[in-house]
Amino acid sequence: MSFITQLVDKVYSNRSIQEPVVFVLPSRRAAVFLKKVIKKRFESQSFFMPKIYDIDSFMGELSQLERIDRLDLLFEFYTIYCAQTPKQQQEPFDSFVIWASTLLKDFNDISAYLVDMKQVFSHIEDIKKIEAWQVDGEDTVLVKRYKQFWVKIKDYYSLLNDNLLDNNKAYQGLQYREAVKNLTFFKPKGQLVFAGFNALTKAEEVVVQHFLDDGAEIYWDIDKRIYEDYNQESALFIRKYVQNWNYYKTHKIAWLGDNFDKKNKKNIQLVAVSKQIGQANYINELLSNKKSVTSTAVVLNDENLLNPVLNTLTSVDNLNITMGFPVKFSNYGNLFNSLLRLYENAVKYSKGNTLRYYHKDVLNFLGNPLIQRLINQEELRRVARLINKNNWVFLGEKQLKKLVSSIKNIDYLFIQKTVVPQEVFDNCLQLIQQLQRDKTSLDNEYLLHFYKLFTKLANYNKQYNFIKDIKTLYSFFQQLLSQETIDLQGEPLQGLQLMGMLESRMLDFDTLIMTSVNEGVLPSGQSNNSFIPFEVRISNELPTYQERDAIFSYHFFRLLYRVENAYLLYNTALDAFGSGEQSRFLLQLKNEWQDVFSITETVISPKLITSKEAELTVWKNAAILDRLKEIAVSGFSPSAFSSYLRNPLDFYYKRILKVYEEDEVNEEVAANTFGTIVHNTLEALYKPYIDTVLSKESLTKMKSKVELLVAKYFVSEYKNESYQTGKNKIAFEVAKKYIIDFINKEIKAVADGSKIIIRHLETEFLAPFDHPAFDFPITIKGIVDRIDECDGVMRVIDYKTGVASATSLGITNWDKLFTTDKEKAFQVLTYAYLLQEGKQVFRDENRAIIKTKDTGLVYPYQVGVLSFKNQAQGFLPFYYSEKKVKEEFIQDFFIDNYKEQLASLLITIFDAAIPFEVAVTA
Repeated sequence: MSFITQLVDKVYSNRSIQEPVVFVLPSRRAAVFLKKVIKKRFESQSFFMPKIYDIDSFMGELSQLERIDRLDLLFEFYTIYCAQTPKQQQEPFDSFVIWASTLLKDFNDISAYLVDMKQVFSHIEDIKKIEAWQVDGEDTVLVKRYKQFWVKIKDYYSLLNDNLLDNNKAYQGLQYREAVKNLTFFKPKGQLVFAGFNALTKAEEVVVQHFLDDGAEIYWDIDKRIYEDYNQESALFIRKYVQNWNYYKTHKIAWLGDNFDKKNKKNIQLVAVSKQIGQANYINELLSNKKSVTSTAVVLNDENLLNPVLNTLTSVDNLNITMGFPVKFSNYGNLFNSLLRLYENAVKYSKGNTLRYYHKDVLNFLGNPLIQRLINQEELRRVARLINKNNWVFLGEKQLKKLVSSIKNIDYLFIQKTVVPQEVFDNCLQLIQQLQRDKTSLDNEYLLHFYKLFTKLANYNKQYNFIKDIKTLYSFFQQLLSQETIDLQGEPLQGLQLMGMLESRMLDFDTLIMTSVNEGVLPSGQSNNSFIPFEVRISNELPTYQERDAIFSYHFFRLLYRVENAYLLYNTALDAFGSGEQSRFLLQLKNEWQDVFSITETVISPKLITSKEAELTVWKNAAILDRLKEIAVSGFSPSAFSSYLRNPLDFYYKRILKVYEEDEVNEEVAANTFGTIVHNTLEALYKPYIDTVLSKESLTKMKSKVELLVAKYFVSEYKNESYQTGKNKIAFEVAKKYIIDFINKEIKAVADGSKIIIRHLETEFLAPFDHPAFDFPITIKGIVDRIDECDGVMRVIDYKTGVASATSLGITNWDKLFTTDKEKAFQVLTYAYLLQEGKQVFRDENRAIIKTKDTGLVYPYQVGVLSFKNQAQGFLPFYYSEKKVKEEFIQDFFIDNYKEQLASLLITIFDAAIPFEVAVTA
């Protein structure tokens, strides 16, 4: 039999339903269930439902004061703070809120526990003076302000209370303090019955004792075994009240339950589950196996589990959620957070009076599912493509106007010049009006919540002007977002009950599923978010973590009084959400309650779906072979061969299907872009001196142009001006250093007597490749970075902005030429083949060949690389080594062996029996 049923039986055992009774209970939820039981008991009679209060409403009625909203209280407190603090010492509103929220909780405790305000603040002030005391020297300005702050706290408390009372308003603790003052004026309309309580504030104690002395009744829900065992902290408060209240000098406690039957043990299963999603999935699995969820409760000790549970709960039709849904988990919370972040970063990155919007903020906001209801999806994709294609890290006023000109529904949101908080509020309210087209009740709850929030913020800011800039607004909004909840409504008497621990007060269930029964969560540990020191709290009988632990111990064990089956889940994962340690309450069950509980332990492991390693294989059909022949005609480049050798499937996607990765905005210069910038700069510097002997004067002249040219090609290739900040600034300086160091080496070489003549820069060559295995033309192509003559030796040079070593350019076995570790060797040897058997190519703006020219190859010649990362090694030539003899000058048998190995690679590429494949994990 539930406690509420027992209560009704007891209260009406010697009185009729017609006699006036006034119930005072711990929660509104308990009042709903009490009404249900009364209706069922007296369903054959006509009667007026007795008056039922929850304790908070009862204290509010006693006080005759209106409860002030938390946000209103913060603004009221900031007004007092500013009035009492010199302007030069005042903190901005967003900084103030961080510590003010904690201080207001302390004010609430001081009032609700009827603490002598002067005494507690005097203790705090003395402690803080001792903490700031210095042996030598005078107090610094910071220490003086620190001491002054603690002196002023009592003034803040008094002024805040006085201001609120003058306007007939109060926060909870102040309501409770004033309720005690009004006790003699309140006359209840019937017999007062207090029931189901455990821990009371001092004000509540005074009120309850007053009415008990005046004939009221009180009923505790406490088990006899727990009450009589002084080692059980669950009965800490009730034992204290029975021992100390005058009422119990003439009355016995009513009543002590006998809930634990050794003959009919209750089934309790301790379930070890990894992570939040594991617990959520297991809850759904448990409920899917139940025919009915009537008298079943899921109690969440960690509110962060609410969202995973709701997303995985597919087996329940009727669900009543008693706890609030955190706004931060909703699309609406994300929407307005992303909009304010968009504005905040736009101001941060602005230049002068022009705002610059960060591309990720723009795309994140436009990508919100709620915004996508308002705009054309094709327009959204167009905007994203343009941003990515043009590599716009920041979007200026003109770019943004052009981008959103066709998105009429939301173009007003992109402020063009100065971000003023009032305009932000107006934009948010206008956006809410647009989103009202959705008809779901939950969406309407969110819209109403944010409408009230932004309206209130706008009105307060007009009145007080506390939020002066977008930085303050965004910071304050994030704090609000982390604390705000939406009260979800459902049918409280039907279906599954989903609630937090405190919402379970007075309620009993046949089946209980409790989550996160971990140490540090239940109970929450020794955290004490308060300005009032622990010792001061103890001496003034203010609650500490010790009392909090006793409260949750009571609620935990009370839920087991009348349960038939309980599933107590704890998280085994060692992560930010818990230590993986069982709660002490579970250890108590296992060690002290084996005689009344049938306890089993289960470990739930995630179900892993294993799959064999699969090979993605693409066989070459006629269409693929035709496409390969097209490539052969236009020309195979060294990079194409490298792509095939590294990953044949990647070669298939890019070269055959022409499928490339989607453009993304690069905030940092990519390696290939960096290389292009260096290449283009060197080409521009050396181009005027082609077929000219380099001199110290011409090279020195080049150095003066390096910075300007690097900047030019940064903007051209990177498509963004942001190369003077962050990592891009480093890349910019590195590119300059590479080029200047290279020119300095050339200056030194010329000064030492070397004769260097530039013959070609960034020149394209084509060469036919004839082989009996192919009955169609094959072309080899490539662009050579630089060809020069140094002291009579022609050098074919490939620039590398990465690291290159001499060994990567050497060959001892020709069969190893076309392997990935010899990639640089076969690349430069390809250039040798192009110069020896090909021609220089000239193209028009449409890439059509307009003429060809002999390569101008002069013997002897070398091919190799120049690495800018290790310039000290200088030019690294390709070499063939046999019997410790190293040949660095290109010889005809080099080319013959190259052609033989190239033919073998091309046969593999064109062989229909050899697919494009790479091993991947399915």
